[in-house]
Amino acid sequence: MRIINYLDKSLKSIRKLNYELSVKNRKCKPIKDGFIRGGRMYHSPADICADIESTLQDHILELWYPDVLDFNNGGYHSSFSNKWKLTQEREKFVVSQARHLWFISHYYLNNQKNENLESYANHGYQFLRDHFLDNEHNGFYSSRIDLADYPIKSDSGIKDIYCNSFCIFALAEYYKAFGDEDALNLSISTFYWILNTAYIEKYGSYLRYVGNHGEQISKIDQKKISSYLEPYIRAVDYDSVLHLFEAFISLYRIWPDKLLRSKIEELFNIISNRLINKQKNILRFYQQDWKPLPIKSSSLRNPMNGYSNYFSFGHDLQTAFLLFQAARILDFDENNIIKKIRDVCDHVLNTGWDKDFGGIYMHGVYEDNKLIILNRKKAWWVQAEALPPLLLLAMKSNDREKYCTYFLHTWAYIQNYLIDHVNKGWFFEGYDQKPDAITGLKANIWKTPYHTGRALVWCLSVLQPVYAEGSMKE
Repeated sequence: MRIINYLDKSLKSIRKLNYELSVKNRKCKPIKDGFIRGGRMYHSPADICADIESTLQDHILELWYPDVLDFNNGGYHSSFSNKWKLTQEREKFVVSQARHLWFISHYYLNNQKNENLESYANHGYQFLRDHFLDNEHNGFYSSRIDLADYPIKSDSGIKDIYCNSFCIFALAEYYKAFGDEDALNLSISTFYWILNTAYIEKYGSYLRYVGNHGEQISKIDQKKISSYLEPYIRAVDYDSVLHLFEAFISLYRIWPDKLLRSKIEELFNIISNRLINKQKNILRFYQQDWKPLPIKSSSLRNPMNGYSNYFSFGHDLQTAFLLFQAARILDFDENNIIKKIRDVCDHVLNTGWDKDFGGIYMHGVYEDNKLIILNRKKAWWVQAEALPPLLLLAMKSNDREKYCTYFLHTWAYIQNYLIDHVNKGWFFEGYDQKPDAITGLKANIWKTPYHTGRALVWCLSVLQPVYAEGSMKE
């Protein structure tokens, strides 16, 4: 049975967690069947596909671009109000700049009808290269550019590997879309720079922070390291490792180098065989030998409700989908990794899913084998990252109807509680949990179309062939 039949069957069988949205007052009421989006019921999977496409166009592509292009300072603007008005911004952050560059390039690869996308991407590429790249010591500066002292570079003494991973990710996609050889070379040189500065060969792990000159943190003037960063500088942060994995996969698609492949394989095996623990989640912080740091530690700053090590439902979902992508480019047997992906996603659905209104929470931890939800926020990016692995399992698993149903539930939650059908765009979090989310910013240095755009583009790449060709490979 094709995936479209399972979607149709799931759509007809759902009776719970369906809500009708009143656009005027943003209140929801239960309905008996079908899905409602902005007062319109989904009668068929074709409605779902059409709605994903219109959401991508209306609430992402046409909303953000060209509005975010900063023609005065260069790069992309970072801050827009709840009514999508440009607000005063004091800084530009390398991660948000790279994410915009990546999304524009990625969308162009999947839909080349918009002739302006190349100029939008080139605008961001030049800014990233000219204002964040360290031409003397390599790597990209991790700090933000303060527009009050524009265009100074970092003097914090450190570079962040997490930030550099997004630069590789964006540059590789930009090259793939537009063929700029300099961008490819820059992506490759950043890969080598990371291996030479942050890679712990004995364990296959990566430090998150290195010195601006590539030196070990211990050799840096401690006065330049903030009290917040100090406890983490010798730890392995899975948030950084996850995005390195993502960047390496993206780079390998356009540069199938043997050394790069070996690093992808190494991370694939570490993540799938070691980091996914018995509860089927992945903790955030580790020692360099991949031993998890304690869930409570007085030495770690900024604890979450008293816990300094925890797991992220959203990062677990991202990991699940990246494992599948890695298996594909490495020509591994997909069937062997589908069970791992299913285990991780099932843990998210069984423990992080809001059974009353739908949606997925942010963070949790196990203490004495007891689950504690640390953060019940239902962030926009977590819901978006749920869509690809759920649709993947709807195609690949032995329980397709289950994952089709959760995919539809997640999409309904997004439309009912995250999409602003009045002023357009995505709220930072679901307003069922946080009613004042509707008054918050629609964009800041962390919120770009990276999560949302990627999820919707991939889902459409899977669903649209069903209508274009009448069949789909599974």
